[in-house]
Amino acid sequence: MKINFIFHPDNPFLTGKHFDVLYYDFFIKELPKHCQVNFIKQIEPFDCQSLPDADVFLLYGVHPRFCPRLLNIDKVQTPKIMFAGESHCRPWHAKELNFYGMNDQCFFGNNTEQYFRKFYGEDPSYRQIIIGLDPDNYTKNQRIYKDVILNSGTLGRKHYMLRQQCNKVNGVRYVGPKEGFVGRKYPQLLSRYAASIAASTYFFGLRYLEIAFAGCVPFMEVNGINGAESLGYIDGETAIFIDDNNYIEKFNEYLQSFNDRKWQDIANNAHDFVMQNYQVSHGVQRLLKYIEEIL
Repeated sequence: MKINFIFHPDNPFLTGKHFDVLYYDFFIKELPKHCQVNFIKQIEPFDCQSLPDADVFLLYGVHPRFCPRLLNIDKVQTPKIMFAGESHCRPWHAKELNFYGMNDQCFFGNNTEQYFRKFYGEDPSYRQIIIGLDPDNYTKNQRIYKDVILNSGTLGRKHYMLRQQCNKVNGVRYVGPKEGFVGRKYPQLLSRYAASIAASTYFFGLRYLEIAFAGCVPFMEVNGINGAESLGYIDGETAIFIDDNNYIEKFNEYLQSFNDRKWQDIANNAHDFVMQNYQVSHGVQRLLKYIEEIL
């Protein structure tokens, strides 16, 4: 399979220097291992009629931050597929999507289909494809901190209401992005703790995978809204599900018995679950299968 992948060279998610390196690992490092990819990095407006022959035209996005201005894209007969990112960001891309006639094209992303449809409507083809994690970034080291639960990530947005509440619980330690544990360093932070929290109100993030892959007991918000149940974790076996009503109880249960063998069993099960289902290679294979169906 041949793919033309066009993006702006300063697209922060594809430089490998952004705090979120998972997209670089997926698109730049892993995808070329499975198919022939023609990377087209452009700053100036690009005439799509000059594209080399390929089976599909892949876009990370059409916002000027991610992609150069595309000329004559309507004349390209090659099927187009675009990474949707966080679906609620569609309003930022609406002008370009309309201009390029991309509203009825094919999309994929981490979000559930229900969440995608909320912002993109019923017309486009969409496939939920979790991009996955690179196992080389994660190690199961001896844990330094077992008697506290790590909470990390951005605060102060409506998307992370329970995450903010968790910081009020005795025994929860918050380490924010300003501490420097971002990008390739984030797994190093996780490797120090035996338990960690993934909490997102309206949609789950890849933190739900990272915590488990790093060998922590994953306390994850599953609230009937954020779609986290679609990942396939089992409460009490591969994760501990929390919500607004039970998180304090669940934390206290762990903090009062953190040396109990059952917690290590859950951590091991969680790690193995991600290893078997959500490596970055799995994500690429699912994308290529989706493209084959489109073709």
